[in-house]
Amino acid sequence: MEFKITVEDFKNIHDGIYHLRRVRESTMDVLNDKVISDIQKALNLLVKGTKSVYDQESKYFDDKMDYFARVQEDNGFQSIWSINKVDDINALSGYTGPRVKVNGEIFLLKTSAPSWLELWEVVDHAIVTQKDHHYFVEQFEQEDKDTIVVWLGS
Repeated sequence: MEFKITVEDFKNIHDGIYHLRRVRESTMDVLNDKVISDIQKALNLLVKGTKSVYDQESKYFDDKMDYFARVQEDNGFQSIWSINKVDDINALSGYTGPRVKVNGEIFLLKTSAPSWLELWEVVDHAIVTQKDHHYFVEQFEQEDKDTIVVWLGS
């Protein structure tokens, strides 16, 4: 029998392991060795039990980074896409407006309902034009009905 775990379930388990580690670390000088040992055993079992999910998540992340690297190379972009929630770079972004604001400067889009790729193309052009050292495209935000703001990282 095979069980499936949702992304939300995995996030909760991951966060639980993190918090359990913090409890162990913060109570090492307060709790007796037996309790600390039991906490460590619980952590070991949780880590062992989630190894295949961590492996799947890691492969998913690597595959996604490879996908964005191919898009980057195919389009000659100098910037790096860092928005992992995007599965299809050609899909509509959900943002609207004819303008993208990059470092306070406005750049025009071809359409007012851009795809992720069109946004990336405009942002990449802006980064090259501005000679900005922040070349990781990290987040978009709808500023007003006509303007999309991009957040860059280095």
